Amino acid sequence: MKDAAIDLVLSVFSPRNFPETARVLRRGGWLAVAYPGPEHLCELRQRFDLLHPLRRKRECIIAAVNGLIGPTTLVRYHREALLDEEAIRAVIMMGPNARYTEPSMLVAGLGSLAVTFDISVLLARRTANVRTDRSMTVRSS
Repeated sequence: MKDAAIDLVLSVFSPRNFPETARVLRRGGWLAVAYPGPEHLCELRQRFDLLHPLRRKRECIIAAVNGLIGPTTLVRYHREALLDEEAIRAVIMMGPNARYTEPSMLVAGLGSLAVTFDISVLLARRTANVRTDRSMTVRSS
């Protein structure tokens, strides 16, 4: 893909490559990143011993985007929803927990459960005076 060819990059609960995003994003273009907050699915994590979001994820994402794309705006969506058994299974099996969760542990009889959805959405507009060093690697801890 050509440099500065894209007007919008959208990353929803997916791996991110901010140096590549900075390379392909046009000046004035937008980046939108949605990622789980610290309380996302906490009830399911506790009940089924699921994966936890990485510590400091928010700080690492903000630092990388500020340095490579431009200033950030962060919006947090924090809601609770009552999920039935089918929805609980679907939520667990659609994400990274599907690799580590034995479906047989999600047997009938779970009942309904109030579950927290904690989603952060970061927005940034590409500015002219940011680094686009392709060798830079961004890691979450």
